[in-house]
Amino acid sequence: MSNDQHEWNAELPVVENEIECLLCKKKLKTECYGEGNCWSMVWGGLIFRAAGNFGSTLYDPLPSRMMGSEEFLQFVLCDECVKTRGDFVEHREFMTLGTRTLRSETYNEYTKRNRCESAERNLREKKLREHQTKIRREAELKDRTEFND
Repeated sequence: MSNDQHEWNAELPVVENEIECLLCKKKLKTECYGEGNCWSMVWGGLIFRAAGNFGSTLYDPLPSRMMGSEEFLQFVLCDECVKTRGDFVEHREFMTLGTRTLRSETYNEYTKRNRCESAERNLREKKLREHQTKIRREAELKDRTEFND
């Protein structure tokens, strides 16, 4: 971020606001810079933005000819709704250069895989710590016996 952008952002007041989850209407706290309804952060939820879709009959604005101008629809889903409806939420991992999808799965599959990988990693780390502790204790015991001899 350039100094100009940082100074520009720093001058804007942070406005706290509330927005409702699109599905359950739960009120979530948001923060935005400046005035308006463009949220930069939401607590306990996720922000989604859609710049339109060619196939949509509802929303597909023409690109703006003004430099630095952006147009999109925006909504919030609370964390609980994402968890509850995780089978309908797609998680995708893809290469940023090109369009090759590396992985496509539901949110629930993604969280289950991450929990399994995390549990395996925790088990490996625990075994490593136990092994290191055993080696350290053996070395300390050897040092004591050599010192006492």
